[in-house]
Order: sequence, then structure tokens, then C-alpha cells
Amino acid sequence: MTKKSFAYLFLLPLAILLFAVLQYHRVATLLDRAEYEQEILVKAEKLVNHNFTGPTEIEYQREGADKAELIDAGNAQTDASIFLSQNKNALSVARPMLYLAYAGLGLSLLYLLTNSALIALGYLGAKKGRRSQHDLVQAFDFCRTWLPFMLAAQVLFLTLSISCLIFYELTGLMSTAKDGSDILAGGYFFLLGIGYIIFIIWRLVKMLSNSFSLFQPEPKPVMGRNLSRDDAPALWARVERLALRLETITPDNIVAGLTENFYVTANPVRLNTGEILTGQTLYFSLPWASLLNEAEIDAVLGHELGHFAGKDTEYSLRFAPLYARFSSSIDAVFGLRKNAPGYMNVDFNTAMSSCYYVLGQFHDTVMYWRQRREHGADEMGAKASTPLALSSSLLRIAALSNPVDEYLNEVYHARVTPDDVVAALLAHLQTLPLPDPRAFLENETAHPYDTHPSCRARIEALGCTTDEAAVIAARPVTGDSFAHLFLLVNDFQALCRTLSAELTGEITQYRDNYKQSLETVLNRAAKETVIYARPKIAIGGLLVFLYFLYATLSGLFNPDLTFPPNDKSYTLMGLLLACAVIAGLGLRRVIKVWKRGKQPVMVLRHGSVSFHMLGAPVPLAALTGYAFFKTRRGLRIGFTYKEGYEPPKRTDNRWLTYTHCSSTEPFFYVTAYGKLRDASGAPVSQEQLAELLDTYLSASVAEHEIKDFQ
Repeated sequence: MTKKSFAYLFLLPLAILLFAVLQYHRVATLLDRAEYEQEILVKAEKLVNHNFTGPTEIEYQREGADKAELIDAGNAQTDASIFLSQNKNALSVARPMLYLAYAGLGLSLLYLLTNSALIALGYLGAKKGRRSQHDLVQAFDFCRTWLPFMLAAQVLFLTLSISCLIFYELTGLMSTAKDGSDILAGGYFFLLGIGYIIFIIWRLVKMLSNSFSLFQPEPKPVMGRNLSRDDAPALWARVERLALRLETITPDNIVAGLTENFYVTANPVRLNTGEILTGQTLYFSLPWASLLNEAEIDAVLGHELGHFAGKDTEYSLRFAPLYARFSSSIDAVFGLRKNAPGYMNVDFNTAMSSCYYVLGQFHDTVMYWRQRREHGADEMGAKASTPLALSSSLLRIAALSNPVDEYLNEVYHARVTPDDVVAALLAHLQTLPLPDPRAFLENETAHPYDTHPSCRARIEALGCTTDEAAVIAARPVTGDSFAHLFLLVNDFQALCRTLSAELTGEITQYRDNYKQSLETVLNRAAKETVIYARPKIAIGGLLVFLYFLYATLSGLFNPDLTFPPNDKSYTLMGLLLACAVIAGLGLRRVIKVWKRGKQPVMVLRHGSVSFHMLGAPVPLAALTGYAFFKTRRGLRIGFTYKEGYEPPKRTDNRWLTYTHCSSTEPFFYVTAYGKLRDASGAPVSQEQLAELLDTYLSASVAEHEIKDFQ
């Protein structure tokens, strides 16, 4: 658990609880004292009014005294009356304040208990998930059922507990009001508080609905063609035969495509045609199928179908897609306002900390089972074909991944526009020397939802030798390598041409849009943008100047100041000189702040950016990123830069010339004091500044990339 999560989940509720305890102590002490004074008043009145002939003294413990003492009943009656009179207004609202204190105590305890339950939910769920994949799925199901409600309860208890603390103080403040305007102001605060609670409840409902969407899998965009049984009867028969042999689920859909490797998914799939496929989908990669022999294709298909076998079925169909969605969507769903002050998002930051903790607890368990799942799927792939065929397919895919990706990258950049991507790829690979497969034994195969162990570990687990598998994987690529695919898919060549044309069309449309966006960036970056930071007047410097100027002028008219000066006059003159110097320093500060507002804090140009506090412009090509940090006096902007670049020295401070925030990281910062404005005086928000920085930083990249369109 991170320090931030610990602060939100434990320190914050403890702080609220302790403050509620303090509030309870204050009002309970007042009520107890008032009850005691009322009893004293009743007893004293009986003694005084009934004119007892005996002694009229009564035991009375004064406020703050250690023990009671005997005093005259009349005096006790007077003291009690004075106390009740002085605290009349406070006592009139003491009972509501007591109830608010009780509510604050109870809600803060519920908030703390809810946080503890969330911690237990993540920890125990992940611990249970280590027993088996079935237990992992059950634990995650339980988690996804209760987590949204616990998050809602967490935010609700936090909001209400803080509201109780605030209303308690407002009630006490209103009890001290002396005129109608103060009471009216207090009423406004109450209305604002109620409005805030309504706003938080609205956010709560929205967050609750969004929390459920965390566990709804989104359709995965896929470029390909859904093959019906009429389109590829032999391929469907082959897959069904393998599924029957392996006792796995037969996929509901087979999608043939050009851009990805083999995989299976239970997530919904959205094709580039707009069609959405549900159920289990097998992605059949035409480029990779053309590079594998029939035994290797059977092994790869068996491996993928193995994810739908036995205990792995529940994991693949239910858990993996939902977990992938959950782990990638937390930030987007909660819509954190990263630029807002932290106190504005305490409720959501608390919920986010809870989600990240639960996710972190499940992560280690998920990685544990992913490794074991791959070895289990490999056993199924070996059963579908042979262990050697699966081993050689692993190494062949690993060895050819870079050449295949490089060629497809040429296609994506429209440097080549083949009518048939598969045939053109095979022709291209025939001109290249095949890399030694043994150099890729430590590679891990990519997968859209999972991770894989290294090739060496998988091959050794199959009982094969890496040398034997490497020899088979190193066979050359030939022009007829994909001849066997003509038997699997009807009119295979037409399918490849159709998919190639669709891919080319998508690339053309994407590149046209991308080129237009690059031109827009370059046009915007061609203009110089000047940003000013208009700070508020230096209040401290102005007060110092006025105070010590007044002291200096007053001292000049002091009768003790004589000419020629005597010893006393010398002392006074020294003090006046010191006051004049301090007044001058205050005036200097005021003038410095005024001049700073007249100078641009940042000038953005094509290729460089200048800062008021740095001695030279900074090349935009040297910067790799930026981040905003809010400070008490303004906005601090941190920049990361490329290795080897040395930022200019600071010129705004003769004693502090370095710009580095860290001696170990390539990071420097500049500070803008005051509100940001452009050359016309219009305010510039942090979001607008970020957009400007992104535009100018992208311009250097855009200038290079647009040459690719020439």
C-alpha cells in the first residue's frame, strides 16, 4: 500500500474521528456544566426563598476548580445564573450540536470500517484466488458485486462525516451572532452546505453507475472478416475436430485478419465493418498462418483452444476480459480532475485509492495464474499436434516477428501498397536472411489480454530440445508457403485481396486525417505565443514600505533628533537609517513584482521556448515532457529533457543559478507567479497552457513526420 493510499484510507478517517471526538467533548462539557449549574440554581433558590433558619451555605464547584467548596447560597445562585445567562445562545443549540457530534463520530467510524472492509476485500479475495482459478473467479465476482456499493458507502460516509463537522462549527458560530446579518450569513452557509451534500450525492450516483461499467467488457476493435461456415468449411471443420479432441469449447466466431497474431477472446469484438461479434472468437492470422506448416497451425490452434478447456474455461470466458477492462479503465471512468486542488477531490481520490489497492492485490495472483495457464494451454497445443510442432511454431513466430512487423509498418505508412499483403509479405521475406531462432529463446509472445512465459521455458516444459525446434523453425520462406491455406478458406486469394484493400482504405483515410492534424499543428506553431504571469501586488512588501516609511518620517520630527547631533541623536539616526533601508527593500520588492508582471513568463516559438527566468531559449526538440505543480504563489512547470542536454542557468536569482529539481533525473522547472494571461490580456487556464505546450512540442515531430507524406 502506498503512502497516499494509507493517508486516504486510514489517516483521513482517523483525523475526522479525532476531530469529532473533540467536538463531542466541547459540547458535552458545556451541557454537563449547564446541567450542574441548573441543579445548583434550584438548590440555592430553595435555600434562599424558603428562609431557612439554619445555615444557607451550599457546596459549589466552580468551573475549572479541582473540588467543591462551601459558599453562600445567594452567591452560588448568582454565579449559576451568570453562567446560564452568558451561555444562553450556546445552550440553545447545544443539543443539535451534540447530535451532530454523535453523527460525526458514528459516520467517521463507519467510514473507517468501510475502508477496512475494502482492504479486507482485496487482500482476502486475492489470497483466496491463489487456491485455484475457480476460486479466483469467485473472489473477483464477489469483489465486482460489492465493490461499487462499498465505494458508494465510502464516499457517502466521508461526505456526511465532514458535513457534520462543518455544520457543527457553523451552528456554534451562529450561536455567537450578535445581529441579523451574522445569522443571515450563517444561513447562507447552511444552504451552501446542503447544496454541497446534494452535489456529492449526485456525484455518488454517477460514480456508482460508472463503477458498474468498470466490469462491463468493451468491444475490442478488430480489422478482419468474420468467416462463416460457408466461407471456410474446411477451417471450421478443422477447428471443430481439434475442439472435440481436446474437449474444449468450439468458438462461436472465426475472424480472419492481417494485422495481429493468433488469439482467442470472450470479449465482444467490433469489426471494421461495424459488425459486433459476441461469444468466443478465434482470431485467425493470415500472415502467420502462411508462415507456419499444417502441424504448427494445429499446434497453435490447439494452444488457443486450450484456453477454453477445463478449469481454464471459466477464467478465459469470465475473468480475463473483465479484469483487463477493470485494470485499464479506472482513471477514465472516475474522470479525475487532475488540475483541481486535492481538497476538491478528496472523495474521489479515496475511492481511487481503494480501487488501486484492490487491483494491486489481484495483480500478483493474476500474474501467477497467467504463467500456469500458458503452460496448460501449451500442453493442449502439443496434444492437438505434437510438442515439437508447437515448439517450432513458438520459435518461428519469435524469429520472424521483427521482419513481419517492419513490413507491416511499411504498409501502415503507405510506403508500399500491395494488392495482396500476404503474398507480398512472403515475397519480401524471401529476400531477407532468416534470423537465428535460438536468439529469441527469451522472447515472450504478445497477446491482447495476457502475458506469456519465455520461449525457452515453454519449450523445456514440453520436453523438447531448443536445438531441434530451432532447426525446424529456421526453414526458409518460399512463395508457396501458404498453399495449404487455399484448402482451408474458399477463394483464399480473393479474401486476402479484399482484406488488403480494406486495410489500404483504412490507412489512406487515417493518413489523410493525420496529415491534416499535422498541418494544423504546424500552422498553429508558426505563430509566436507570449504568456504573461500577472502577479498580485506584493502586499507584504507594500506593508513593509508604508510602515517603515511612516516610522522614518515620524522619526524625522522627533524632538530628540537635534543638530548638531548628540549621543542620543546618533542612536535615533541609526534607527531612522535602518527604517529607511527596510522601507527601501519593501519598495524594491513592490517594484520587482510590478516589473515581473510586465515581462513575459514564456514565449513559445516554432522550435524553441523562452522563459523569463532562464538565460537562453530551450530547444523544443530537447524536451520530452512536462508536468504542472501548483504552489502557493503560482504555477510551477517541470520539464523532462533528453539525455545529454544541459538546461540554461537561471538569471532571476544571483544566488540560485541552477534549474534542476533532481540531481538524478533529467528534470528542470520554471515558475509562473500569478495568473496567466496572453498578449491581449485574456486569461490562460492551465488546460489552455497544456494545449499550447502540446502543440509546440508536437510541431517539431510533426515537421519531421509530414515529410513522410511528400
